[in-house]
Amino acid sequence: MTFNTTQTTASRGISNDPPAYSNFTVNIDPFHEAVPELTPFSLLITLANGLVFLLFVKKPSLRTASNYLLISLAACDFFTGIVNIPITLIAFTHSIPQPKLSDLFFLVAVLHNFTAVSTGYHILAITLDKYMSFKREATRVTSKTTIFRVLFLVWTGSIAVAILPFFWKNENTQSTRARRLQMGHAIFCLTAVFVLPYTLMIYAYYIMYQVIKKAREQRQLEQNCREQHRKSEQRCVVIFVIMALLYLVCWLPWFSLALVYTVYPSDVTRGPQLDTVSHVFALVRYSTSVLNPILYTFFKRDFFTALKEVILRKRHGEGRFSSVLETARQSSCEADL
Repeated sequence: MTFNTTQTTASRGISNDPPAYSNFTVNIDPFHEAVPELTPFSLLITLANGLVFLLFVKKPSLRTASNYLLISLAACDFFTGIVNIPITLIAFTHSIPQPKLSDLFFLVAVLHNFTAVSTGYHILAITLDKYMSFKREATRVTSKTTIFRVLFLVWTGSIAVAILPFFWKNENTQSTRARRLQMGHAIFCLTAVFVLPYTLMIYAYYIMYQVIKKAREQRQLEQNCREQHRKSEQRCVVIFVIMALLYLVCWLPWFSLALVYTVYPSDVTRGPQLDTVSHVFALVRYSTSVLNPILYTFFKRDFFTALKEVILRKRHGEGRFSSVLETARQSSCEADL
């Protein structure tokens, strides 16, 4: 995530302006409204992803190879709640001396870009892991060694992409070279972190749906349960659409706006409306760090069972609240998405 740190007022709030550089003085007013706006996100993100860690520690049965991808995604989201948002609030409220403020805004931008890239690649890895489980024989389970290698690539790749702006940090922000480098970085992120992963994910969702549909058609012939088959298919479509739309709504505006800000760096050329739109989608980005553990973790059968046993103190099928959660989880097409 990047923020508006140009020499204007902070009344526009949070936006997707490219990272600030160290060769200017920040002349924006403190934006104290960010405290009540972002603090609830920080708490919810920390609690939701902290719950994932708790279940993982309490239940050794959850420590499967594929679940390490989910734990790693939770760690990335947890970082957003426990590090990114607090540092952002320190920057917006000017809680440090002026000479260091521009460097802090730059750090905020780099850290948010790091978690954005990392989250995108984590979700891609989780989707492709599920896709591979559909394509291969059930007896062939992904090894932990393979998963750890994937996670190493995800984290190192995310760090590499995020720290690239450090190489032109001391360039004059108005220079042609600095603008070209920043624009190239924004285009790369839009293409390599959104367009290509999203294309692969949509393809994987389509193939997985076809596999589920074919299996249930066979089951329908054997059990003659036409109405149940139709409803199950509808639930499957719903969960895949939710996953695809969530990724689209969050990350397409995120990386697109970052590119727009590099093309139109001046307030005069881009207008105040863009800052408002950017502010809204910055909050949408934070909300995904709460939704990710729900959609990708608690809808999995093993994590859902652990949630009932550890938190709700229920066994399978017990309790009214448990039944409500079970109904929601079943919308994941019984595929442990």
